[in-house]
Order: sequence, then structure tokens, then C-alpha cells
Amino acid sequence: MAYRITDANVRKKGFSKSSRESVPIGGGDCGANVWLEEDSRLHLLLSKTDSFGESGRLMKTGYITVQVPGIFSKENLPELELDLTDGCVRIQDAAGQVRVTVSAFVDTPLLAVRVDAVRKVPVSVEQINYRDRERVLNPKDESCYGYSSAPFIVKESADRIFCPVDRLQWCHSNQWSYYAYSVLNQNLAEHIGEDPIRHRTFGCVVGGEGFVRVQARLEAEPNTRHILYILQDCRMSATPEIWALETQRLADELFSTSYLDALRKNQDWWGRFFGEYYLFASGTPDAELASRGYTLQKYMNGCAGRGKMPIKFNGSIFTVHPSPYDGGDYDYRRWGEPYWIQNTRLIYWDMLYSGDFEGMRPFFRLCKQLMPICRDRARNTFGCGGILLPETFTFYGTYADSNFGYTHIGEEKPECVNRYIGWHVNGQLEIAFMMLKFCQFTGDADFLTDTALPFAGEVLQFFRERFSRGEDGKLCIAPVSSLETWQDCIDDTPDLAGIIAVSRLMRELGGTPALTEEDLCSIPYMEKNGKQVIAPCRAFIDTEPKNCETPELYVLFPYQALSPYDSPEMREILTDTFSQRTNVHIAGWSQALEQAAILGMTDFCREAVTSNFAAIAEDCFFPAYWGPNFDWTPDQDHGTSTSIGLLLMALQVDRGEVRFLPAWPKEWNVSFRLPVPGGTAVLEYENGIVLTQNVVREK
Repeated sequence: MAYRITDANVRKKGFSKSSRESVPIGGGDCGANVWLEEDSRLHLLLSKTDSFGESGRLMKTGYITVQVPGIFSKENLPELELDLTDGCVRIQDAAGQVRVTVSAFVDTPLLAVRVDAVRKVPVSVEQINYRDRERVLNPKDESCYGYSSAPFIVKESADRIFCPVDRLQWCHSNQWSYYAYSVLNQNLAEHIGEDPIRHRTFGCVVGGEGFVRVQARLEAEPNTRHILYILQDCRMSATPEIWALETQRLADELFSTSYLDALRKNQDWWGRFFGEYYLFASGTPDAELASRGYTLQKYMNGCAGRGKMPIKFNGSIFTVHPSPYDGGDYDYRRWGEPYWIQNTRLIYWDMLYSGDFEGMRPFFRLCKQLMPICRDRARNTFGCGGILLPETFTFYGTYADSNFGYTHIGEEKPECVNRYIGWHVNGQLEIAFMMLKFCQFTGDADFLTDTALPFAGEVLQFFRERFSRGEDGKLCIAPVSSLETWQDCIDDTPDLAGIIAVSRLMRELGGTPALTEEDLCSIPYMEKNGKQVIAPCRAFIDTEPKNCETPELYVLFPYQALSPYDSPEMREILTDTFSQRTNVHIAGWSQALEQAAILGMTDFCREAVTSNFAAIAEDCFFPAYWGPNFDWTPDQDHGTSTSIGLLLMALQVDRGEVRFLPAWPKEWNVSFRLPVPGGTAVLEYENGIVLTQNVVREK
């Protein structure tokens, strides 16, 4: 079976109406939404992984249009193609007069627009400044979720525009910050001098050989070739003027980049990205849909996965819908500023099982950087050791203030008032488990010693010291919530499963866990409709569910604390638990697909994968703009959770045993090369026959 990444290339004939019909490009940190409208203007909505504004929400770095006059029209329609071999968007007119190539380079913070024409054509470039005035954020604006209902006005400054010779240049420089309020309100005064918001400055420098400034535009005289460069930059600068000088010097250096050399590096990087590990399905339309959805979500991961900051679950850097409260605000995203662990983790489980280990490092790096503030939180709030990384956390480590509550300044030991996440402490266990799995897969001894074991050790220390022991000597985890759904309970199943999984893997990798399953009560069971099933917790205090999760199935995914291969009786219990679950949705952040794959439910998995990968957001063109579901478009939970499910249908490692095609439809052909702990699994399956199947162990 020939594996061709170009089978997933995205093509479009004709114009786009708005950013909803855009195509994403990205080099790992910097990117853009790209689309061409009927006025023949090419639009680039520019973005970066660390361009956080005054409230802490991730904002675009800018917006430009590029025009080649007199070429594209209703009579001479454009033909667009996203080429996955080099991550470039190419647009050509039907008559073949002009080709426009938009690239995001993988080794520099540059984007490039190259125009090649059979006859000499001019090019003009214009900035669209939609942040041209100070903005007071609407209290109802979900993009300002972290400060919703704040007892003070939350505002953002206007962008600054500079006028260098023959270039466009602008920046957003955070003129104020709410960071000091947050750390004081949350009893973390030790960190007040570390403000990462004020003076954070981000923006763009745009230019290229032959371009001259004409008032507020750049123009280039007619020629058969033009190359425009866009530098995106974010740094801490005392003043916008300092940022402008520093980025001008950087642009002087980078704009001399050899375009062809940069393009070759793109081809090499994307070739390795899609070639080292892959999964390609065929044989039926549903299989081809699944294969394309998986490949395009992997592309989305690659576009933003090597940035200064982790990928945002609620749109990554490619949000496409303007604010419903202010149609000119392209920085809008539902759920706003914070990272949610229960959402963000799915992106990185997808990377683990698909072999994108490089893409996991920004997330792990941030978690390690936040350990000091998380350590102080555990000590100042609960008087215990270890760390507490909140379920909703900002990139500098505080709770979202709207969750924590606004009236805590002066309190001795303030606690988070939001019951959805206030007692939800499972997320850091899952991160610890993921770090250890990363080490198991990669054999990265330095990461194990420097990051994974210290992080996992302090997470277990938090549980050991935060909660007390019962008369039986077992740890009693209470007060606690079972995810967001059962908000007051005792011994929630996700935490029990997480401690079991983390302690087992720590021991396997040479660590000494502060807690083990011998310290815990056993995984709880209950009877439901005459069946014995896993319970969400050992005891309910609040008996009314508040969300639609299925915490009892965390024993399967993510933690693998129990296995259907443990015994026939355990398979029956786990299968009945899945079948008796109350919440049956499969979209967004649901993990039903992953759990069904582990149980070998092939028919369910086939239907869920094809349904999810067909669920493109309304009015969107790009086939991987999912959502918004529970989050925002493009919904990274939806695409990555479905990808994890597809990977687990194809390959699982359970109790050290590699299992090929445990939930794979017989009529779907598949070719894959995927990572397993200590090696690589390779399979070719076609027309019901296994042609190749082996595990190559690393030396």
C-alpha cells in the first residue's frame, strides 16, 4: 500500500468569504490563517503561541492583506492548495498567470509570501489594525473568562504603529497588568516581582526587496517575482520603542534569509514529521475520511507544537470567528485565558501515541517552570508539601481569578471558590503519568531525572500530605471532586486510578513513589441496572451530577489502571461500565472513543471516528476546523481525541504486550509506523490480510 501524504492535501477553487474559510499555516510557533477574497486581496491573520495580552488572553500578532491587482476574478478563479510536503499554501489563477506561495518557515519566526508571474505584476501590502484604540473588555465576553465579573475594569491597550523606511511595523505592548492582583488574591505574594504580562510586547515587521512605503502601504513595482517577509516577535521590552529597534535589527538579519534554503528546510522537516511515524487508512470512503482527518489534525499539531507556549485547546493559534460582542475583535475565543488540563492533555496524548515527541516538550517545559509557584500554593493553602497545579491555570501558574474568587486579599489560607475545579486535583496526576509515559516511549534519561520523576514525586507528595488516613490506615481522599461531575465525594476513581498508574510507572522507571496502591482503598464498584460496574467514587456527598463526564472510565483511559485483559470477569465489568454510562456523547473532549477502543468495540469506534472527522464547524472550509463543541473553533480537543481513538484502534500496548488492530474494522486497509515503548511497531494490512507486522526494538 503506497503511503502518499499528498492524498490529504487540501484544495479549493474560488474565493473565500471570510476567515471562516481560511487555511492554516504554521512553522511550530508562528502561523497564520490564509484566505483570498473576491476583491483579490490575500488575507493573513497572523498569530504566535506566546502573544498574551493584558488580561492574559492569547491574541493575534497582526493582520495584513497582500494584493496582486488585475489577476484573480470571477472569470479567472483562484485555485488554492495546502501542500503537506512543505506546509505551504499555493494559490494560482486558472489562466496560469500568477502563483502565490505562502510559507511559514520551521526554523525562524518568519512567514513569506512569494509571487511568481509570467509577466511583470505589481504587489501592494496593507496592515489592518483592528486594535486601533483602547478596549474595555465586555464583562460578558467569554474571551475574558479569567476575569469575568471582576470587581474592576479589564482593558487592553491600542496597538502602536511605527513608520520605518520601506517596511510596515507595529506592536501590542501591554501597558498594564492584573498579575499583581492575582498573586496577592491567591496568597502567592512571594511571586509578585515576576510579572510576565506588563511590558510583554508582540507584533510584526513586514518588508522585502523592492518594496517601498507609500503612506500606510507597501508597494512593489511590476516584476515577475516578489518575496515579502513577515517577522513575528514577542519579548519583554520596557517600551514599544525598544521593541521596535530590536525587531528592526532582527528583521535586517532574517530578511536576508535564502528563500530556497528555507523552503528546503521546510520540506525536510515536514517530510520527517509525516514520514517517521504515520497512519494511513484506505479501502472504503470512511477509512479515507478517517485517514485524512488524522493527518490534518497532525498537521495542525505540527503548525503550533514547537512554540514558546503550549497549544491552546480552544482554537490553537488559528481561531477564525470574530467576537460575537465585537465583530472586529479577532482575538476572541470561548474560555479565554487559562489552560484547562482536562482539555490540553488530549493534544499531548495524541502527540505521544503518534510519535510527535518534540511537540510535547513546550507543555512539559511550562509545567516544570510552574513548579515553584505550585509548591508555594500547596504550602500556603494546605500547609502541605508537594505541588498543586490548578485544573484551570494561567501561563504564569495562577488560577483563573474568576474561578478562584475576587475577595481573598488578606485571607490567611484562601481556597478556590469554584466548585467545578476547586477540589478537582486530578489533572496534575495525569500530567505526571504522561511525563513518565514519555520517558517509557523515548528512553530520555535526562528528562526522566530532571523533570518527570521530580514532578511526579511532588504530585504524589501533595496527595500524601494533603489528605489524612482513615482508621484502616488507608489514605482518605476528601474533600475532593470526581472530575467536574461529582463535586463533593470521597475517594474519587480518577485520583485512585491516577495514583496507581503513576506509582507503578515510577517504580518501573527506577523511581521511589511517595504513595502506592497499597496506601489506597481499592477501586470502588457499584451495581447499576443489575450489573456490577466501576463507580465514580467510593462515596457521594453531593449526589447530583454537575457535568457530563464519565470519571469511572478513567481506569481505562488515560490511566490503564485496569485492563480488559486482566481477566474475563474484569472485561465484563469494564464493558458493562461503558455500556451503562450516563453520558454518551462522543464529540469535543469526550474520551468514549478511546475507552471503546481499549475494550475492542470495533463497530462503535468505526462510527465514532467517521462521525467526528466529518464534523467540520459550520461555515468553515478547512476539513480540520472542528467545533466549537464545548470549546472554540478549531476545537483541538475534538481532533486530537478522535486521533487518539484511531491510534488505539490500530495499536495498543497493554501490560507490556503490543496488540495490533485491537479494534480495527476488517474492511479498512491500513499502513502504519507508530511508536511503542522502546521501539517502533510497523504494520501493513490490506484486504483482510496482514502483509507485514513487526516491532523494531531500538538499540
